[in-house]
Amino acid sequence: MRANTESYPRRSYLAPLGVLIALGAGLLAGYYPVFDPSTQALYATNRDALDIVEGGRQAQTEGIGSWWTGNWIQPTSRFYRPLASLLMYAEYRLWGTDFQKYCVVSWLAHGAVSALAFLFAFGLFRQRGEGTALTVGLLAVVLFNLRRGVTGPGWPPQYILDDLALLSYRATYGDIPMPPPTEMRPLIPFRIVYGEMPYWPAQTDIFSLLFALASLLALDRWARGLITRPRVLGGERGEGAVGAGGAPRAAKYAGLGYLVPSLGLFLIALLFKEMALAVVLVAPLLLWYRQRRFPWAAGGFAALGAALLLARALFVPGAGIPAYPEARWIGFLAHYWLYLAASVGIWWPFPAAAGILVLLYCVRRYRLSLVWLALGSFIWALLMAQLIGGVFAYLFLPIQAYYLLLAFLLLGGLAVLVYRRGALDWTLVGMLLAVHLPILQVKGPHYLYWPALFWSLLSAALALSAWDWWRELGRTPSRGLPGATKT
Repeated sequence: MRANTESYPRRSYLAPLGVLIALGAGLLAGYYPVFDPSTQALYATNRDALDIVEGGRQAQTEGIGSWWTGNWIQPTSRFYRPLASLLMYAEYRLWGTDFQKYCVVSWLAHGAVSALAFLFAFGLFRQRGEGTALTVGLLAVVLFNLRRGVTGPGWPPQYILDDLALLSYRATYGDIPMPPPTEMRPLIPFRIVYGEMPYWPAQTDIFSLLFALASLLALDRWARGLITRPRVLGGERGEGAVGAGGAPRAAKYAGLGYLVPSLGLFLIALLFKEMALAVVLVAPLLLWYRQRRFPWAAGGFAALGAALLLARALFVPGAGIPAYPEARWIGFLAHYWLYLAASVGIWWPFPAAAGILVLLYCVRRYRLSLVWLALGSFIWALLMAQLIGGVFAYLFLPIQAYYLLLAFLLLGGLAVLVYRRGALDWTLVGMLLAVHLPILQVKGPHYLYWPALFWSLLSAALALSAWDWWRELGRTPSRGLPGATKT
């Protein structure tokens, strides 16, 4: 199988532009909740924040070195996060309880995450051309900053006080009595980034992802160097390749300077939050995509991950992810709206979306008029809403129409995955599943920050594959069906 390496020049003139735009997009997306006084007031008495500040006060007498051999800065939760503790302790010493300044740190770090996310996507798609890589990378960043997810305790209160809220509450909390609206936990999903910024204890997620992305960028550069560098020197996969002075150069040592920083950055990410353990699975997937094999370097990530788990077991006995074995949390955290649709029994959008996709294919494949697409889609959706949903007017309700859009995107993405069988698309699917593993039994919504990025990378990749498919269908000769017209 052919390795996915590139022959493009080392220097890119579009990448710096994309980095600046991605940085600006990330800062713009998180600006309001950081600098809005009313939003900040919601977090002034947040229990997690106050517990961390108390841990900072205690550290003035007990010493900060204990975080390397014991529990982290928050006394009320058991985790091994020494670097996150040091960061929050430094913030406490600088600003005390002025939490808005803590949020500014989160805001700036999120801007850096957006920039690195663009670079990661740009590198993956650069073999398609720099213009395409710029477009897809920026699309991934925009989707990352717009992605919505569930809310949780202490997050901005946005409520739906109608039957949908009641159904959502029962699907989530079962038979527990529903509290008054003033005490009810938020039930409507909103932008994950919006909720991440003012909840500054979530810096553990932001900084762990920041250094994990930096690690993956260095690893990607190393993986590409294994193939491209020896090929330039005249060898095949590095075997028998020689440098300018005639000295043998093994492929496994090509670009080794990128591997060591990659492992170091991964270790830093681990020490911010154990969420970075997902890189133990993401890194081999990246290496497989680039080289179609698992180099020895993949074991380095596994070894560091095992070392972190061992240190946590030794220094913080009993530490780990809170166990909530209810299966419904898997779907609830992975995709709130689709899970809610299934819980309530809203099924008609799925056959409706499948029919619209078939019509879309036929219109493009056989050069039919777009009028047939619009008319056929409308009639088919009305029919499904009546026969399966029971009420044809569902099509005109915003929430039901939104479900139809989600079903269309979901089924369309699956069709692209199955038909196109793109190596990068399936690699990103594996990465997405890997970053969901640490959150399957966790109720904290800030854990969705990592999955939000990989959902967006996959969505951008599928959008490019769908566009390629659409163009290919347009170039396929029409079979001359009766009534076919050129669109």
